[in-house]
Amino acid sequence: MAGIKAKWQLLTEPARASLAAAGGRFFLMGIAFISTPVFTRLMTTEEYGIYTVIMSWVEVISVFATLNLVGGSFQQALVKFNDQKNDLIASIAGLGTMVSLITLGIYFLLKRWLDPLFGFGGLIFSCIIILSWAGLMSDIWTDYQKIEYRYKAKIFVSILVAVAETLIGIAAVCMAREYKGEVRFFTVVIVKTIIFGSFFVYFMTKGKLYDKKLWRYFLSLSIPLLPHYLTWIVLNQSDRIMIKSLVGESEAGIYGLGRNLAWMLWLVTSAIIYSMKPWLYKRIKAKELDGVGKNIYVMLALVAVAGAGIVLVAPEALYILAPMEYNIAASVIAPLTVSVYFIFMYELFSCFEFYHEKTGMITIASLAAGILNIVLNYFCIRKFGWIAAGYTTLICYACLAIIHYVNMSKILKKTDNTGVINPLVILLISAAFIGISSVMSALHDHIAIRYGIVLIALIVLVIKRKAVKGLIDPLA
Repeated sequence: MAGIKAKWQLLTEPARASLAAAGGRFFLMGIAFISTPVFTRLMTTEEYGIYTVIMSWVEVISVFATLNLVGGSFQQALVKFNDQKNDLIASIAGLGTMVSLITLGIYFLLKRWLDPLFGFGGLIFSCIIILSWAGLMSDIWTDYQKIEYRYKAKIFVSILVAVAETLIGIAAVCMAREYKGEVRFFTVVIVKTIIFGSFFVYFMTKGKLYDKKLWRYFLSLSIPLLPHYLTWIVLNQSDRIMIKSLVGESEAGIYGLGRNLAWMLWLVTSAIIYSMKPWLYKRIKAKELDGVGKNIYVMLALVAVAGAGIVLVAPEALYILAPMEYNIAASVIAPLTVSVYFIFMYELFSCFEFYHEKTGMITIASLAAGILNIVLNYFCIRKFGWIAAGYTTLICYACLAIIHYVNMSKILKKTDNTGVINPLVILLISAAFIGISSVMSALHDHIAIRYGIVLIALIVLVIKRKAVKGLIDPLA
């Protein structure tokens, strides 16, 4: 234990924060893995589909209810204006609260026309606004912790919310005789509002909720990025909404479970990316980009390995997580897992765009990917069925990663920083991950062959480790 503690102390602050955040995410994955079989057995596929679709609408509506103020502008503002942290925290909390109230007022003015579109009424919409507001308070507090590399409180709060949300959710769904999908949603709202909403009181003590100059600054960065955030939501949520509309609620529920399993990779990668962003912003600010490329290669390789692991165990995981009618969801786990890999990639590339405030480049890239996703979903789901949504998602995220790489390269060229990232290394890692995931997916029904291939590959890597290292070193 003393040796482990000594090695831990030798790590840099960003490294400790990333590893601790990843560890916390693994714990959350464990909670999700344990609770999912309970909910899928307490609810029918239709009820699970209703809950899944409501949560998809949460992502869509929250863009308007919060303007996604924390999305890109807040974290880089904390780095750029390091001496104004308290003012930034208080003012963005006040602005977010005002935007949420305005959004709720607009809804009630247009309720007659919006309810048929959403498929639910004022109670659920109001809860979505409250949940979005609570989520914004959580994001503000979390970003403040990350910029200071304070991970202990963040991990504690995350675990508290996950445990409370799961236990209360199970109890409520057990007691409910009907509307179980809606009941599950209400428990999420109650827990997160109580815990995350309390952060607002803390922000009030840090400074003024209204600061005209800072409100104007955040709005000037966030409003031009609204198309970007909306298309991100389209890419992330439209598949389930369109499956419900074009196929049915049951299929949306099955697809939603497959997506949730694939998105477990995002639980880990998001912890890494949000811990890396402050470090990367600081390196860009200091114009110290040596070693950035190598760190990116390592992170991409780690995400690829973790993703391949999810695809490998997907059939067995689904067998544990849900009844037999959900097993077909294994067909979409491979493309959705690779999609998360490309999300991680483009999040890294976009840091250069966010720092240099190239919001136009970000918006154009997102709009192109969002439009492509809607078009592909509409035609492919109708022609090939709901499974096609997994592959349309993969195509669009891969395109988005390529566009952001091109944008990043232009910025690096203008700032005389060419050669920071070797595209060949990224291409090799990506091709290897896609190939391995495709093979594992094709062998879903052959458990012995799947695990046999992995065992042989590991043995070869151990025996030929020097040769493999010799191939990698010149590229890195």
